[in-house]
Amino acid sequence: MHEQWFSLSRLRSDPVGMLFGDPDIHDRSVGLERYYLVEISFWCSCLAFIMIETIRKDFYQMLFHHIITISLMVGSFYLGYHRIGLTVIFLHNISDVPLYVAKTLGYLAEKFDWLKTPTDIAFANFAFGFLFSRLYVYPKCCVIPACTFAIEYKRPMRDCVLAIFLVLLQCLHLMWAKMIIKMIFKTIKHHGVLADGDIRSDDEGESTPASEKPIAHKRKVQ
Repeated sequence: MHEQWFSLSRLRSDPVGMLFGDPDIHDRSVGLERYYLVEISFWCSCLAFIMIETIRKDFYQMLFHHIITISLMVGSFYLGYHRIGLTVIFLHNISDVPLYVAKTLGYLAEKFDWLKTPTDIAFANFAFGFLFSRLYVYPKCCVIPACTFAIEYKRPMRDCVLAIFLVLLQCLHLMWAKMIIKMIFKTIKHHGVLADGDIRSDDEGESTPASEKPIAHKRKVQ
């Protein structure tokens, strides 16, 4: 994010020009290529993991999300739109870190009661980060500029597909935002995150490992 061609001030004033102007395919630094490789590898591992982990009620959303994310990263790398790719990665990582912290603390709090308050704080940080970064910053700095670039500048179909993937990703964000808001109200009602179990899905103990159940029947798990 410290490359000279990336500027937060320009992102606010001219998002289309900042994210899509003059694709610099030949100016990729070694560090940028390695970072992309690490991120793509990470999301590929996440895609493989959800196929064998405990089935949750948002299984298909997660599957769809990982496929879209990987496609966006590969596409932005191939087309030279590194700035939009890095922006999407950054906005995702903002809320992912507190999510993993909150989940870890939640499991530990089952054994140590004194961790319940830190769990609630971590969940609050995650909820705020998710709602702000993915319902406000992401559509403003990624979705709208991408659609504007594809439509007003009459770009080739490949650029339109990139914009469509960004819109689909936003649809998933809205679905998860609904789940998070419901979790917030349940947390307030029960005075703690742990009253509703895991942050991603309820009644985790009733779920079944993905490897033990056909894809066609996964919808019945929860």
